[in-house]
Amino acid sequence: MAAKWIEFLTGSLDDKKAYRQHKARIAALPEPYRTAANAFER
Repeated sequence: MAAKWIEFLTGSLDDKKAYRQHKARIAALPEPYRTAANAFER
């Protein structure tokens, strides 16, 4: 029950987890690819 309220207030927890995993994958890239990926996000 409490998890449902938390998700209602903050958004989907699964979406947040996927976003954090995505950012971790970008951070693990070598420098030229990381820069390109960050520029692509902007």
